[in-house]
Amino acid sequence: MRDLPRKHFVIVGCGAILLLAAVMAGTAIVRHGPSRKIVTTDQAQRLLFNVYQPDYLPAGYALDYHSVTIREGVLIFQALNAAGQNIAITEESIPTSFDFDAFYQKHLSNIRNFQHQTPYKVVTGTVPQANRQMLSVQTHSTWIIMTSHAGFSPTDVVGIAKGLRSL
Repeated sequence: MRDLPRKHFVIVGCGAILLLAAVMAGTAIVRHGPSRKIVTTDQAQRLLFNVYQPDYLPAGYALDYHSVTIREGVLIFQALNAAGQNIAITEESIPTSFDFDAFYQKHLSNIRNFQHQTPYKVVTGTVPQANRQMLSVQTHSTWIIMTSHAGFSPTDVVGIAKGLRSL
């Protein structure tokens, strides 16, 4: 009978460790993003650029896998939050002889550059005509544009750029 409290402690301790391991595994799965791909392998191979999927999105947003379309070589999809707000996302081949800086100067206000904090050239700014914030990411072959009415915090910008996964 003297061993009963000790056995009870060992059983409760093992149960707590298993519960903690399950919570940590669940957190890792959520933090490292979805395993589902936004496009099929066949679709990705038909595009003339590397397709990237954001594994990090602002809090409350999730990829809308039903929104995916490909038009004239441009991949279009969105992320939604519970309130129905969207982040519109496009991906296309980087245009040849395109002056990105002139484009940003002409179409954006409040321009911020994040390229020293991310693995890609990343610029944000406000699109005054649309009242949306734009996030532009240039990889070696792909131009990714995200726009949102809610905007992107600096933490979100860096998280999105660092969390882009090539498919």
